[in-house]
Amino acid sequence: MDFATFAVAAVIAVIFFAIIFVSVKNRKNGKSSCSCSGGCSGCKGGCEYSKK
Repeated sequence: MDFATFAVAAVIAVIFFAIIFVSVKNRKNGKSSCSCSGGCSGCKGGCEYSKK
């Protein structure tokens, strides 16, 4: 594997893990990733965990 391929793979891995980290952090803080703007009736239960 040459350096360019390794560098691209490393950048993609860092972005992937950053997205997962932010998602877990937001979920622990009670923030919803639902795009309902607070009106969870249109989410079909996707926002249900944030009501607790």
